[in-house]
Amino acid sequence: MVHRKRWFHRYLFKALLLALCAGLFGVGVTTSIPVRAVSDSTPFGAITAPDEVGRYHKFEISLDLDVAITNPYDPGEAALEGEFTSPSGKVLTVPGFYYRDFDFSLVTSELGNIREQMTPTESRSWQVRFTPSEVGIWHFALLLTHKGETVRSESRQFAVKESDKHGFLRLSPRDPRYLEFDDGTPFFGVGLNMAWYEDNEDGRIADYVRWLDAFSAAGGNTIRVWLAPWGFSYEWRDTGLGNYELRQDRAFRLDKLFELAEERGVYIQLTMIAHGPFSRTTNTEWDANPYNQKNGGMLSDPVAFVSNPEAFNFWLRYLRYAAARWGYSTSLLAWEWWNEVNWTPFSSPEKLAPWISKSAEYLKNLDPYQHLITHSGSQRQDKAVWGMPSMDITQVHIYQANDWAFTLVEEARKWSEEYGKAFLLGEFGYDSTPQLDPFGVRMRIGMWSGLAGGAMGSGQFWWWYTYVHAGDLYQPFRGLSAFVKGEDFAAHGFRPSPAKSSKRAFADVYGLQSDDYALLWVVSGTFSDAYYKRLVQKNMVKKVENPLIVTFPTVKGISVNVPELKPGSYTVEIWDTLKGEVIATQTLNTTAEGLSIPLPEFMEDLALKVRKVN
Repeated sequence: MVHRKRWFHRYLFKALLLALCAGLFGVGVTTSIPVRAVSDSTPFGAITAPDEVGRYHKFEISLDLDVAITNPYDPGEAALEGEFTSPSGKVLTVPGFYYRDFDFSLVTSELGNIREQMTPTESRSWQVRFTPSEVGIWHFALLLTHKGETVRSESRQFAVKESDKHGFLRLSPRDPRYLEFDDGTPFFGVGLNMAWYEDNEDGRIADYVRWLDAFSAAGGNTIRVWLAPWGFSYEWRDTGLGNYELRQDRAFRLDKLFELAEERGVYIQLTMIAHGPFSRTTNTEWDANPYNQKNGGMLSDPVAFVSNPEAFNFWLRYLRYAAARWGYSTSLLAWEWWNEVNWTPFSSPEKLAPWISKSAEYLKNLDPYQHLITHSGSQRQDKAVWGMPSMDITQVHIYQANDWAFTLVEEARKWSEEYGKAFLLGEFGYDSTPQLDPFGVRMRIGMWSGLAGGAMGSGQFWWWYTYVHAGDLYQPFRGLSAFVKGEDFAAHGFRPSPAKSSKRAFADVYGLQSDDYALLWVVSGTFSDAYYKRLVQKNMVKKVENPLIVTFPTVKGISVNVPELKPGSYTVEIWDTLKGEVIATQTLNTTAEGLSIPLPEFMEDLALKVRKVN
């Protein structure tokens, strides 16, 4: 999302103020971090680790290192790794990382308001986080590379018991346009952007508690989060490049967000870089970027970020820390390279594709769980970017369209046809204030368009806290999540449905079908945010008491014809898309023209499930 977002100048001011206070203009950052003295014995201090964990649960090792280290966030100086051997003999290696602890609590006031309380401690340690995928006895050893030498700890063991967790999210081997877990459980994303928190006393992780509680209670299961400078990014001008000590609070909060997400069954699409830090034209934050020479970096122009070897090494260091700290999580849906790289000076495939390719190769070697990878901002025709094998999920962001349902469904179909990969409508919304649509008409259309177009999840609306949460617009998530519950999208070999309405001037039909199964979405021709606004204007002219309350015209006497089905008898469920309830069930037989489904009267939209019974 381009910053039609009102927050930019506020956060830029904060960044400038922090930098002035710290005296960081034009110089690098050095941080004094307590380290232990060099010892003649093993460099591994006391190692703390559990004796037993559940399958797909976090196994966390904590230790001290008895070596002199200037910057523990520099793997070129000291690199810790954990080597894990499974009961079947498979060996997996994960990077370790340096960690600072905080005293953290969420306090609820007498009025029910939640507030984060967080203060730094002097407790620091090295950690290795790992997620075992096999039941049985595992063994691990730690490896420290320091001053050109690698030292190995003694081997230890731990037990892994069975659990009810499904594992990591994967592309389905049955249909790579959809996702499923390691154990084959299907997954369909019901998503919303939650890119950052409000950076104030009542916000931060308390914000995410409020948002995620409401979102997950409504059936939402996917969020998109940025490592933004004003949010979770653990590197910015106040840290300088490659030393994350001054932003360990941001990393700690991201730990907490992953814990909150796991507790609520929510999966995170983690966007590694926003466009602003490397743009001179769109929401530019280049002047505060630590890669900028003015701030002690090596780049005179942001375009060199994707080609300068020194810059690339610092980027890989940043990437390694993310993989080490959060790669363990089964709640990590995907790594996302960029938010809207089209606003940067290196968005052309010739510049960008080599950078993504090298970054992906490095990440794949770091990440034994092989999390999915996506990206945003490249055009559909950029095959050098989207066609590379490491790009698992294609993605687009849309904020302008004349016919929202048609545009979004067709966009999803085109991407799927072009690449045969999972597709995600990662952002959609409004160019202006969404409060002009207080009932979420456009949001509902975008959410269902993802399903009807064959995407791996719903469209993900942008305005999460100033609109969705502020207006308590969570009901549409209940409707969609109820409809997709138990559906195995990868099982059917879905293709775009050719189903049509008997009165196409009154309603359009979109959806998916196989030879004996169909999921359809029927949309009234007047159900749109543009039509809603016209009705509001009429109410205002008529001086209606509450002009925002409108009623769409009723659609009567139409049916849906579904061709290309196997002959036979079919059960048809007709769903209320907002309530997520079946409002009618019919058993119908095909004819030579297909299956004709009479619809009840409706004003907005309906959804249909069509199943062959014999």
